[in-house]
Amino acid sequence: RSDALGDLAVTSARRVLVAGALGGGQRQHRAGRAALERLSAAFDSPQTPAPRDATTVYVPDYSLGIARVDTGTGAVTWLTASPEIALSGIDGLYLLHDGTGDALIAVQNGTHPPRVVRLALAPDGRSITSATVLAASPDLGEPTHGAIVNGQLLFLANSGWSRFSDDGALVKDPPADAPSLWSVPLTAR
Repeated sequence: RSDALGDLAVTSARRVLVAGALGGGQRQHRAGRAALERLSAAFDSPQTPAPRDATTVYVPDYSLGIARVDTGTGAVTWLTASPEIALSGIDGLYLLHDGTGDALIAVQNGTHPPRVVRLALAPDGRSITSATVLAASPDLGEPTHGAIVNGQLLFLANSGWSRFSDDGALVKDPPADAPSLWSVPLTAR
């Protein structure tokens, strides 16, 4: 059975991390190995992983929140945050080192309105200490993947998911929105 492999990232140790949408697992490919290995099955809907260093990666799960995963052992620890900080509905996650402390940049298309949020990490990297909304608008449609470039997040807005039903068929009379590239500065406001 296929895991419908999707979102991926590469660590500094040249490990390719891949989310399995159907099997709910996070997989990895290590340099010199012939095949993908299951890293962890602790996820329902893993999304874009955000490597921190050679052995630590943050993995958002669309419904469960954000986990810190040890790529050597597969150990999973879920990040904690105060109740007013939403850690679900994340489709894209990126680690930011900018001199003000590490932060996770999250693209949340599971919130209303959809948004991009900066999640400040505690110094030990095991909890979220604050959240700052960097962009929020219904005009984002269903935003998704991006990349950090020159102090900003470039990301895809109106990704097109609303044009398809759950079984992958085109919907009748799809919305007129079109995919577009947006950018948002990543400095805390």
